[in-house]
Amino acid sequence: MLTLSAFGLARLSLGISLPALPLTVPRGYLALSGGVWAAAGLATAVGLFYGARWAPRLARAAAIVLAAWYWGDRLLFVQTDFARQSWPAALSSTLAALLVLFWVLRRSTVRHFFGE
Repeated sequence: MLTLSAFGLARLSLGISLPALPLTVPRGYLALSGGVWAAAGLATAVGLFYGARWAPRLARAAAIVLAAWYWGDRLLFVQTDFARQSWPAALSSTLAALLVLFWVLRRSTVRHFFGE
């Protein structure tokens, strides 16, 4: 989650400071989406670190929403040859990340840590 937050912060920063380049999305989209994911990632990471009861639910929800947003963004805005060729690897990575997250959060020691 900290990695997600760091990437979101980088996206926010770059969305604000990008030079005038031709973009396929509105300029504010990059900054806004980066800020949202930076905040969500940081809130989830802090909750997970301190064992907050709501943190596993937020982590699961954020993971599903992030995967859906990533694929929507990729299918709607990223129209490159590389994107068309690399979608199997991207899909495999997305599914693997979701499976690992859900598996880790189901482990009995993890559930005990969060008081579930």
